[in-house]
Amino acid sequence: MCLSCTVEGEHRNHNVKSLKKTRDELKVDLKIKINDITETLKLAEELFEKGEDYATSVKSSNAHMKLSATDVFDQIIELANTYKERIVDIIDKEHHVLEMSAQENVVALAEKREELQKIKRQAESVLAEKDEFLFVQQHLDTQNRVTQALEEPLRGLEEKPPNRKEILEVLGATFSQFQAEVGKRHQALRNEVHPAQLSLDPDTAHPHLILSEDLKTVLYTKEKQPYPELPERFDRWRQVLCHQGFSSGEHYWEVDVGNGAWSLGISYQNMERKGDGKDVCLGANAVSWALRWWNSKLSARHNNISTSLLSTSQPAEIGVHVDISAGTLSFHRVAAQLVHIYTFKTKFTQPVYPAFSVLSDEPLFWLTVRSVSSRNLPKVGAVR
Repeated sequence: MCLSCTVEGEHRNHNVKSLKKTRDELKVDLKIKINDITETLKLAEELFEKGEDYATSVKSSNAHMKLSATDVFDQIIELANTYKERIVDIIDKEHHVLEMSAQENVVALAEKREELQKIKRQAESVLAEKDEFLFVQQHLDTQNRVTQALEEPLRGLEEKPPNRKEILEVLGATFSQFQAEVGKRHQALRNEVHPAQLSLDPDTAHPHLILSEDLKTVLYTKEKQPYPELPERFDRWRQVLCHQGFSSGEHYWEVDVGNGAWSLGISYQNMERKGDGKDVCLGANAVSWALRWWNSKLSARHNNISTSLLSTSQPAEIGVHVDISAGTLSFHRVAAQLVHIYTFKTKFTQPVYPAFSVLSDEPLFWLTVRSVSSRNLPKVGAVR
């Protein structure tokens, strides 16, 4: 295109294009750039939404963490006041016994002092008597009282010190209890700030299960994987355990359960791995506890005893909370507010490991475990 004319082709030693052709070429180029901008804008919008979600999440997490920290320290203050009152009461009771004994001695000595004063005044009165007959007569009576008063032993105050050894033993036991209670709260706060990072253990995964690179997701596949044969690997039940086990404290994690059949919970590390007997199946033995979704029904299972649970719909996310010292394992439906599903009550005698079982035969059915700070858990309902 030339500013001087619209002739196409050679023109004064340079090429020219018509306005129409130039416009068409520029439109094509502009459309490409618009498409590029559209894709970039789409990415920017996605990043913006993620940024907003992250900002909201950070704000919510910050508020929740502050609330949790405040609650923990309020509990510690309340505990301190409770144990302070208990210790003061122990000291008061021990000293009250001594005070009562001392008071009884003081009263007895006061009575004895008054009696001796009377006898002394009587003896002095007899001593001042001028009449010989009256003196002798009164002396006999007075002498008996004086002799009796002198023969009675005069007991002073028994200065018995407080039983400090017993007090110290009680105080030591009470303080140990207080330390244990504070330790629980401290561990709960640590779990809020830095929850345990769960990861699936590849050495336990059944050959028809595939684990993601980050070891957070387990997928079912019809093709048997060439995993090495290991003693800890499940060979019949499609199950997998986590690397991490818990022997103390409270712990919480959440699981995306997809839309197939599944079973999840915890087990001791000594659960059998080989064969298809109940000793291997999650929830069918004494060393594992599970929540199961099977045939559109929800149930809780332990030691091969199944408890049917009411469920109006298939859960999408399950929250799992275990309190080792309390001996409880609770399952919750994850929503804006956690909904309690079921709680096992037991006494854990070994470390427990998060456990998962893929029951669905649908290709690429998956379960994903997430390590999260513990939420505000609702009060438990049914307890077994």
